[in-house]
Amino acid sequence: MKKDLTGKRFGKLEVLTATDARQNGSVVWQCRCDCGNLCSKPTNELNAGLAVSCGCAWRQPAVKSGERFGRLVTLEPTEKRAAGSVVWKCLCDCGTIVEARATLLKNGHIKSCGCLKAEIDKKRPLENLTYQDGTCIEFLRSISVPTKASNTGIRGVVRREDGRYQATLTFRKQRYYLGRFTTLEEAAKARAAAEESVAGYLAECEKNKEVLETI
Repeated sequence: MKKDLTGKRFGKLEVLTATDARQNGSVVWQCRCDCGNLCSKPTNELNAGLAVSCGCAWRQPAVKSGERFGRLVTLEPTEKRAAGSVVWKCLCDCGTIVEARATLLKNGHIKSCGCLKAEIDKKRPLENLTYQDGTCIEFLRSISVPTKASNTGIRGVVRREDGRYQATLTFRKQRYYLGRFTTLEEAAKARAAAEESVAGYLAECEKNKEVLETI
């Protein structure tokens, strides 16, 4: 062993002790990450700056106490984890305390305790909405419109934490899973194909002037 790394820090990692393992000729060290996890890293990756955490550095977005996300202000992280993400305790502007995953806060999927959606729904001109077979026709018209609610900008296509893209389609109060894909183009193609099938249904609805259900 050419150099003892015990006690040294590399990013979020503190080197604890050398192991008997070797990787490409490098000593493998047991390390403790600032998040509390133990992990093993080889000398060459530590010295090259390739190993700076147990993996949490790329799994979890950096969220700090006091940050604002929409109507939510982060208070403190909890011990809970969901989908590899830290769950934070947050205070909503309305006074409600809720818990939310860091990933959902960062990508804008959660902006309030739920009061924001309730206000938007209340202001929406419900008398202009029409339903057929329990499906909102106005929603179907906008089913292919780009949205900021998705971290890809494509409605129904999201980039997951593992780097893959997941495509879904909500139709007639049911969400359909279209698959996970390596590239955004593949996911967008699957979503577009599903939208084409919905377009046919919408065309029939448009022809039928009778409103079966209104709010």
